[in-house]
Amino acid sequence: MQKFYRITRNAAKCKVCGMTVESKHVHDFKTCRCENQLSVDGGKCYIKRSAMNFQDIEELSTTEERDLSQEEVNKLYEEKHESWYPIDNKTNQKETV
Repeated sequence: MQKFYRITRNAAKCKVCGMTVESKHVHDFKTCRCENQLSVDGGKCYIKRSAMNFQDIEELSTTEERDLSQEEVNKLYEEKHESWYPIDNKTNQKETV
């Protein structure tokens, strides 16, 4: 068994205009309309941000963690199209893809 995570929500809030920006699928690139130009991309596959000032972003993304075998990860992908990513056992850091 190994620790894995999946992205359950990919969203951020712009502190300048108050808009919550959410990406729901892999190439769903969304941007707020103010001068900060907060952008969110990646859906539930990856988390990507861009902005004029990262201090003006409130992160709203959420993840779920589970102990899974590689076989269980493969089954979840095949049956539910869920993407699970490994967490490094030594550092407890979420690995990026």
